Amino acid sequence: MVRGKGGGFWIQAEYGAGKTHFLAALGSLLMADSEIPWNSVRSDTVQSYARRLSGKTLFPIIINLKGEADFHGKDNLLRVIERHIEEILDERELHEKVFVTTGDELIEWYEKNKLKAQIDAYIKSKSGKSAIDLGRQVLADLIRQYCDDEGTTPSFQPLQRPESLTYTTNF
Repeated sequence: MVRGKGGGFWIQAEYGAGKTHFLAALGSLLMADSEIPWNSVRSDTVQSYARRLSGKTLFPIIINLKGEADFHGKDNLLRVIERHIEEILDERELHEKVFVTTGDELIEWYEKNKLKAQIDAYIKSKSGKSAIDLGRQVLADLIRQYCDDEGTTPSFQPLQRPESLTYTTNF
């Protein structure tokens, strides 16, 4: 994060070890818009991060996976993480500025695809609406459904992200 690149972290420990408390404290520090939370930190090493992170725009996402298991095989860990990211993007009204999910990749693939007219017809037949009238998540789900029904496997290029946007994904 300090070097301007995001990263993911997996935290695992026994029940009662303080994982939730640690993540709450970390989230408070990373999202602080003043120095007040950092003033409570006693460690000089941790305090040094306050100075190093100053002026950076961070995008912490803290996900508790308790109760997220899907026993029907429809959700996998990636999908659960992406769903939480999408919720945070919606909460912060960043969905049109930050593109990081598989759904975003599907939409980008669809918009540049020679089958776009066929996919549009499929979307209209399934939803009764045109693609432009749908939210990003619904659109991505319909594109995914089209690919499944047609046996099409999209090929993705890395998403184009603004260089000025720094975000971190913590889970």
